[in-house]
Amino acid sequence: KRILEVARIAPSATNAQPWRFIVVRKKQVREKLKAAYSRPWFWTAPVVICACGITSEAWRRSDGKSYLDVDVAIAMDHLILAATAEGLGTCWIGAFEPFEIKRILNLPLDLSSINAPTLVLTRLENSSAVEAAAFLVSCDISI
Repeated sequence: KRILEVARIAPSATNAQPWRFIVVRKKQVREKLKAAYSRPWFWTAPVVICACGITSEAWRRSDGKSYLDVDVAIAMDHLILAATAEGLGTCWIGAFEPFEIKRILNLPLDLSSINAPTLVLTRLENSSAVEAAAFLVSCDISI
């Protein structure tokens, strides 16, 4: 619940927060997701969270460009960071069949699946704060 709350209140253009999160816990539904993404580690994960954008609620720039993908990506990033802070592993999946996700999860027409990160309920290994800090420092000075 804490992880989803962090994602729910993430910032977005005009604070519209045009997203919904579909949490898939039931094994039979996760197995149906094979039709959308066939890698076994995806549909055998204990939990799959599908981030969906609500087209009609997304802010549009004066030239018509929708910020739906950007807004949902921000919320997903918050979810992933919150899960990591709890010691949980995630994987952001973008290479899935969106129409299959929509069919399997019976999503309304105005709800489009943006990505389906897998929330793996296992503790992260080999990731100490010292290792993370060293990695960030090396990234800051890399060209």
